[in-house]
Amino acid sequence: MEASRMDFALAIPSSNTNARSYRGADVGSDHNLVIGKFKVKFKVQQKTKKPKAFAVNKLKDPRVAEEFQLKLRNKFEVLENLEDIETHWEGFKKKIREVAEEVLGRRRGTNRERWISDGTWTVIDERKRVKQLREAATRQDYGNLAERYNQLDREVKRRCKNDKNQWIEDKGNKAQEAADRGDSKTIYKITKELTSGFKSSEGVPIKAKNGTRLTTEREQLERWKEHFNEVLNQCEPDILLDLSNENVRAILNVNLNDISLEEARRALQNLKNNKAAGSDELQPELLKNGGQALELELLNIFNNI
Repeated sequence: MEASRMDFALAIPSSNTNARSYRGADVGSDHNLVIGKFKVKFKVQQKTKKPKAFAVNKLKDPRVAEEFQLKLRNKFEVLENLEDIETHWEGFKKKIREVAEEVLGRRRGTNRERWISDGTWTVIDERKRVKQLREAATRQDYGNLAERYNQLDREVKRRCKNDKNQWIEDKGNKAQEAADRGDSKTIYKITKELTSGFKSSEGVPIKAKNGTRLTTEREQLERWKEHFNEVLNQCEPDILLDLSNENVRAILNVNLNDISLEEARRALQNLKNNKAAGSDELQPELLKNGGQALELELLNIFNNI
């Protein structure tokens, strides 16, 4: 060890449970060997809780959709004189979130409970309120509150059963409509949604070329090896594509004019529903149901970028 080099260890007294120096250790240094036991407790990093999505299903009600569009139109009036594009865009997103919070509110429950209707959630809240009253009630009032709680509990179970059956029936009708028009993508999406959480007790069966099922892990690995050897190890093609005579200066007919209202409207309507929002919390349904005021505001931002 070099004479000019020294090693230090910083130890917090509360974490040091035992320390001892050994003077007899021959390590070729004028320092004594120190051995200690330390207990280090790391701080748990708290995960930021992601806010729940807005209850966009309420927009299916024409009255709610009309109220949503009206309040958006009133909110957008304060953005008319903004010249900075970044400030305009941030204000645009903020106004949509404010109106969505006021008119729609947040979605109740988890994604697995999305089939529960608003009426059922109202009964669930009432059951919770009666339960709190029952726990704090005197012996004289306990019997009436307990009977009321049992009634609400049966009502919640009945409503949940009806909501689940209605949700599955609606999904089945949509799947049938998709099958009639040959939309296999929608059928697959609905099937995946209805069977989410279901796990088969057996893995995916792997079969040999003759159709027999392979049961051992060794046989399955050999079959995978054989499959990829056949798929990836191919001979070179006899005829190669000649690109020397291709016209590399193809002229594209690109429209460089401002975006029209019809183009913006068509782009909004092509957004897919039931997609997760980004950090701005703007779900596609909020933009698609914002009405003409939102379309004009978004068009103004696009053409000024």
